[in-house]
Amino acid sequence: QEQTTKKLLPKATLSSLPTASVSDLATEVTSGHSNVMVQSSYLAPAIEKAFGFVSTPSYSADPNGLEPVLVGFAVRKSDTALLKKLNAFVIEMKDSGELEKLKNKWLTIDNALRG
Repeated sequence: QEQTTKKLLPKATLSSLPTASVSDLATEVTSGHSNVMVQSSYLAPAIEKAFGFVSTPSYSADPNGLEPVLVGFAVRKSDTALLKKLNAFVIEMKDSGELEKLKNKWLTIDNALRG
């Protein structure tokens, strides 16, 4: 979210709160300490409902958000063998439907709002 914010709003003043929960970030906005919070698009419906916020872009119109990413790994540039194996693993998990099953099981609104 931080990288997307910097990319799309380069002149904005950014307060980074890396250990904050979703509730903490929402409180920053509701208390007037921040004007906006940037969060994963899959949380948008729950955040809108719980805190009375509005999402941009509208979650109902664009459920994938501004820069959707389902899975990401950080690999040293020099470790091309590991990168190749991870890419093959992600493709296999996606093609088999397992990635979607795991996403639906673990990337839930309830899990995210627990903080």
